[in-house]
Amino acid sequence: MKADQVVPHVSTYNILMKIEANEHNIEGLVKVFSEMKQAKVEPNEISFCILATAHAVAKLYTAAENYIEVAEKSMRGNWSTLDVLVILYGYLGKAKELERTWAVVQELPHVRSNSYMLAIEAFGRIGQLSRAEELWLEMR
Repeated sequence: MKADQVVPHVSTYNILMKIEANEHNIEGLVKVFSEMKQAKVEPNEISFCILATAHAVAKLYTAAENYIEVAEKSMRGNWSTLDVLVILYGYLGKAKELERTWAVVQELPHVRSNSYMLAIEAFGRIGQLSRAEELWLEMR
């Protein structure tokens, strides 16, 4: 980034981390995150969601849970972050946290159909098929 005179910004680092995550390169992802901190760029909730998702996919559940916790603490009500949390809690089998997060989503002025689909999948993943069916009917 220095060679191209790119000013360090959280969005730039998030893009770089997403690239590493898409390649399933946890080592590279953590390296970019460390470089972000060294550049004194403050990570945001999106940064922590990228880290959590990559670690969950790599089946590094403890690390994923730690990043989820930090993401929730830094959250500013961003609906896309809530969607990621719904996915992650379903993936990690965290029924209580999934219900809590879904309740927050439902308090938003307009719940997008995509959010419903993610919740249906998450509840199905944790074996709560009746809850998933309930959301399906609610969405229609």
